[in-house]
Amino acid sequence: MAMNKKWFKRTVLSYIPILYLTIAVIVLVAIFAINEISLKEAERTNRYLTGTVVHSLETTMKAIDHSLLEELRFGDRLYDYFEFNPNTDPRLVNYEVSRKLRQLTAEYPMIHSIYLYRFRDDRVLTMNSFEEFEEFEDRAFVGQAQQLPARVRWSPVRAYGSSSAGASGGNQAQEAQTAVVSLSQRAQLPMGNEGIVVVNVSVQHLVADIDKLIDLQMTFMHIQDGTGASLYSSGEGNSAEVMSRSRSSYLQWEFESGVQSGVAFGWLQFVSRLWGVVGVAAIAVSLVYLLVITRRNYRPIERIVQQIQAYQNHRQAGKGADKDEFAFIQKALERLIDQNSLYEEQVQEDRNARRKQAFIQLLEREAPLSDKEHRKTLMRLDIPLAIEEAYVAVIEIDRYADFERKYGKPEDQQLMKFALAQVLEEFFVPEQPPAWAEWIRVNRLAVLQVRLPDSQGRHKESTFEDYRAWVEANLGLTVTIGIGSNVSRTEEIGKSYAEAAGVLRFKLALGGNRVHPHRELPTDRGLHTHGYYPLINAVIQEFGTGNPEWPDTIQGLFARLSRDVMTNDDLLHLLQYFKNLLERMIEELPYELRSLWNEEMKAEWERAVGGDSMQTIARELAELCAQLHESYAELVRSNNNSRLVREIRQYIEDNYSNPELSLSHISDKYNLNGKYASQLFKEHTGVKFVDFVMNLRIEHAKRLLSDTNESINDISRLVGYEIPLSFGRTFKKLAGVTPSEYRKHRSALYKEVE
Repeated sequence: MAMNKKWFKRTVLSYIPILYLTIAVIVLVAIFAINEISLKEAERTNRYLTGTVVHSLETTMKAIDHSLLEELRFGDRLYDYFEFNPNTDPRLVNYEVSRKLRQLTAEYPMIHSIYLYRFRDDRVLTMNSFEEFEEFEDRAFVGQAQQLPARVRWSPVRAYGSSSAGASGGNQAQEAQTAVVSLSQRAQLPMGNEGIVVVNVSVQHLVADIDKLIDLQMTFMHIQDGTGASLYSSGEGNSAEVMSRSRSSYLQWEFESGVQSGVAFGWLQFVSRLWGVVGVAAIAVSLVYLLVITRRNYRPIERIVQQIQAYQNHRQAGKGADKDEFAFIQKALERLIDQNSLYEEQVQEDRNARRKQAFIQLLEREAPLSDKEHRKTLMRLDIPLAIEEAYVAVIEIDRYADFERKYGKPEDQQLMKFALAQVLEEFFVPEQPPAWAEWIRVNRLAVLQVRLPDSQGRHKESTFEDYRAWVEANLGLTVTIGIGSNVSRTEEIGKSYAEAAGVLRFKLALGGNRVHPHRELPTDRGLHTHGYYPLINAVIQEFGTGNPEWPDTIQGLFARLSRDVMTNDDLLHLLQYFKNLLERMIEELPYELRSLWNEEMKAEWERAVGGDSMQTIARELAELCAQLHESYAELVRSNNNSRLVREIRQYIEDNYSNPELSLSHISDKYNLNGKYASQLFKEHTGVKFVDFVMNLRIEHAKRLLSDTNESINDISRLVGYEIPLSFGRTFKKLAGVTPSEYRKHRSALYKEVE
């Protein structure tokens, strides 16, 4: 029955308004961000526009300033005017200077007028007249200019009235007031003590190009000089709408720009602020709504928590409760899931254990089951009552001790066993029922294959042979498989298992890593176990006698054990019996042989006996016994040679004075080959025969030289040297000094002691 998701649907629907409010807030935030970006962009544009105007005006005024300075520095006409030169015509100079001033005004149209004031005669030269300073109308500004610091280049805006006379009629002068800013520069450079040059720039001409740089419908701009007087103003902007302010350090002017108050920009600002207020209100409404809806939707969860707490209060006694209800629910669910999983695992383990027990009971039962118990066992194993035929195979892991060492962890061993059982299913055709496989021993896997009527399958021996080869090639281990005969009734399955397990009892005789059907067991199994006891006793006794033919005897004994078909237990028992007798015999032999057996050969014996084929075991044990016999024979030979060398050494020490004492003399006396005698003596004493005799004679000579007064020739004869010269050379070679020097040295030592 499908569960009604009413609570889920109600929860989803209750959060839809929050979704809409969230979207609305996102839109409001986006609009607010766009408006703010627009404001920032407008401010950036106004800053750029103001900077452009400032740069344009400064560039123009600096150009005029630069031209004036260049003319004062390099111009001959202005120099002649300010410097008195009696050789020049003053009227011609005045004319040339006036013409130069008119050229400057022509080059810079925004220049309203230029005049020069000369200190020397208090005369003023304008572009149109030459007059006394006291009669000059702008003499007040000249007086102020003389007091200005050098860093102030341009004056504040002022009204300047210029007089111009008619060209021909001598008309009365006309005066016109013009707003100008003036540049005053002392002459001549660099001291400036000769006069002042004043350049008046018309403000109207100067700011005429500003209207071309700005959009008068969208933007306004105000320009003021250092005193606050307005130089230029466009639009109706007020201080609240000013977006950019700038100051020219060169001109000492202030620049303000912004958006016209009549433009929709103010509306955009208002809308932007309004969207912000609406967005904050929407967020507040969303939070309130979220709290209300969450509280209402939380009530079912709260009831669940209360029910779980009421159920588990007796378990939580004395324990701290979880403050987080969801963590509490999660822990409760986890405990429930864990308990359920544990229960399912236990049920599965019990089911597997019962099925395994039923499988083992079906195979290994000694007494026949009743029909009811037999049917119950078959039902547990899902085996049908009516079968065409069935057989049992037993798979045994070879060298299981090596398997345990290779896979030391129990989980690794279980994994390999699981792989062996799972791979087996791949070797049976899909049409036939799957084989039932179960590990009935730590190293044995029993396989029951049932064939139903009208079903076909591969030949069982070829199937298991393919399986054995695959395991050897891919899993790195070998198995031996015993196969029981086919039976036609489920009651006879135990018989087939007994035959398969019985085949493995003869694995050592038949050979490991093979597939052995039950029919391969021969009826004539050769000599029984009790017949080998006297043979083994005789072989061990023969080893003790040191018979050189003993390795051949051992080879024959192990070959017979390999031919006779005996059980694994019988073969291992005979090998253990052989080993016990051999160890008892070795205990009576010299220490060297006992040490060799205990330290090296015993471990090799145990390793060889762990093989899975009697042929392999017999070959390795025969080689091991042959090595043991060879070591024993070598030890016997070594002991005999030691006695002989001791006799030869004693003879040499007794007859060292015999001049005929030589290697050939020893060889003749003891009936030995000369070369063999020399080698034998060197092996047992560590020195050559000749060196031994020579050292022995010289040591006796030293004693005679020290303790007697015999002549050196007599001492030479006493130690076996017939020729004194030969004795002297040999003595000096070994002692480092001649015999006479040795005697003198020893006599001197005796006197010092006395």
